[in-house]
Amino acid sequence: MNRSNVSWFKKDIYRTFSAIGRGQTIKTSEFLKTFELGSLYMKRKHEKFSTPSMMKLNVFMRLKGIKFQTRIVDYLKKNKEDAHNLGFGKEIPDQRTISHFLNHSLDNEANKYISAIVRIIETASEKFNVVLDERCIEVKRARKTDNKKTIHNRKFEKLCEACRYTKKNIYPHIRLEIGKNAKFSKKRYLDLLLETAHTNQFLENKSNTLRGKFKLGKINVEFPQADSLLYHLKKYGKGEEAISNIKSMYFDMFEKLWKTAKDTNKFKDRKLKVAIDYTHLPYYGNENRYMVTECKPTRGTFHSYTFASVCIVEHGMRFTLLALPVGKFDSKKKIVEELLEYTRKKISISEVLLDRGFFGIDVISLLRKNGIKYKMPAIKNAEIKRMCETIPAPNYMNDYRIGKGKKHTYTNIFFVKSRSKKDETMAFVTNTDISNSDIDFLEDMADDYGKRWGVETSYKDINEAFRARTVSVNYTIRFFYYMFSVIFYNVWILVKMLISLFLFGKIVEKSIISAKMFVEILVCVQMEVP
Repeated sequence: MNRSNVSWFKKDIYRTFSAIGRGQTIKTSEFLKTFELGSLYMKRKHEKFSTPSMMKLNVFMRLKGIKFQTRIVDYLKKNKEDAHNLGFGKEIPDQRTISHFLNHSLDNEANKYISAIVRIIETASEKFNVVLDERCIEVKRARKTDNKKTIHNRKFEKLCEACRYTKKNIYPHIRLEIGKNAKFSKKRYLDLLLETAHTNQFLENKSNTLRGKFKLGKINVEFPQADSLLYHLKKYGKGEEAISNIKSMYFDMFEKLWKTAKDTNKFKDRKLKVAIDYTHLPYYGNENRYMVTECKPTRGTFHSYTFASVCIVEHGMRFTLLALPVGKFDSKKKIVEELLEYTRKKISISEVLLDRGFFGIDVISLLRKNGIKYKMPAIKNAEIKRMCETIPAPNYMNDYRIGKGKKHTYTNIFFVKSRSKKDETMAFVTNTDISNSDIDFLEDMADDYGKRWGVETSYKDINEAFRARTVSVNYTIRFFYYMFSVIFYNVWILVKMLISLFLFGKIVEKSIISAKMFVEILVCVQMEVP
């Protein structure tokens, strides 16, 4: 292998990545288009396709994680732009041509040359924080002949592949302004944070543990100090600037995940139920701190950091579409409006399920104005409490008036017996039309509201498996930790979807990978020595 040519190529790659700009995404084929990879090898006159194009195709396959010739042929047929960028015209090499080139036209020196090029591109991509378009995660239908042992092995193999995909394609989108000559790469900082979240510990404790563990062990791996990571997180800014920057990072991350999820065709032409709710993280300290809000008594405090989120509650697809910070003066109407505006850009909403805390004129008027179906328990004020005591259940009332004077709105209200407390009547409000023929189905409508507990389950997984603990009063750090946990919760949901489709050809009801298992495997992949 000619070292001078590899050295020249390395300088050229670094110049290209430097010109692209940090945090940008570029198509792999578009990046390879500018390089002459076959300059060391003479083109044979009888060859139908040029050697440089075939070598670029080899590099492209390795960077995209495509192992089989048949699959790259299918990919190029569906992605004409990539084929053109690699140097192919109207005709694309078939599986036999590619196989012959890889096995007979390249000698050991050429293979070493290509391997060196791939390593340089991947290293430079991470160093300059430039993201190449994602590797392909293949989804196939399960073979009917698979037994339980085979399914388990295939599940584990696919899980490892998905974790490597996360390492290569998700990490680069998390913005950390790490200097080019820094001792630790961004990957190592995120390794530390993910391991801290996985064990639900404090960053400083986990950092000290890892630094001591690997220093005393056989593997020589260094980890940064906690203060160093916190220093980089504070670069997001303060107050509204930090919130805006972290939200922008989340949007970029979610767009990438959502694109992969949509490629499964499970969201095509389908209306989905979503739930909106608040989550409160207890806060002990000065109540006048930035973004500290009041809440119901929780674990010895009346104050918390509050976040609102909207989550798909259909089984197997419980993505958290958006999470927002909630301040003292943020109205519920404003929060719900922003959540729904973002959600409607992603999916078609069949119904919104809300907690009784959102029961009020402003929120109900907003939902009616936007033509969105909703369902929520009614707050038992004096009037509704009296109705629950006097009206036999199941029953309903259309065009129930909420509010007094000019500020009022209308909704439908129905009453059902509580399943847990037989003597108690529950009241729900909805804009679904109800008639006498629907009385027998009112209990089913109440049971359907039980899907809202999917958002509660997501909060539990986010807090227990993906969020690191902290006592910091710096809101930038608090907000980053929470959004970091939401991102990796969504990655977990995506991985479960892909593996379920890979093994069974459909999304099964039983969760085949727990959050803890996913993070443990992800951490193991991330902890490999570079």
